Amino acid sequence: TSLTFLASLVSLVIVIFSFGLSISLLPLLLGVILGSVFFVLMGFALAARAKSINGFLLSTPLISIWAFLPFLSFLNLYDNFLFYLLPGKGILILLEAAFSRSSIWLIVYAILLMLCWIVFAYLWAKSWFYKYIILKIGGKK
Repeated sequence: TSLTFLASLVSLVIVIFSFGLSISLLPLLLGVILGSVFFVLMGFALAARAKSINGFLLSTPLISIWAFLPFLSFLNLYDNFLFYLLPGKGILILLEAAFSRSSIWLIVYAILLMLCWIVFAYLWAKSWFYKYIILKIGGKK
């Protein structure tokens, strides 16, 4: 939550100083907040399993690579309809909606997509925390 607040604050400062108030702040904040919550939860899941900081740092690109494949479409390098199922696409839709007109249905889709990924990340983080932290602590009595 504090990481999400910090990400939101920094994003607002950067965007307002760069673009002024001519953008839609709600989609921007939704994209930053939902994306931040998702990646924090994924980080918790990976941290629970990691045996060292190096192990954690080596595993984080596995999440980043597949989650941000939709950036290939954004950069006009490669496009695939399956990108609409990945969390990076939800974040991009919301961030783009801050700077240009977007369909309300596309924005609702992006929010629902991110909420689904957040539920998945929460369940995964909770499961791995229990499996790799709680059970190991209880097993060493």
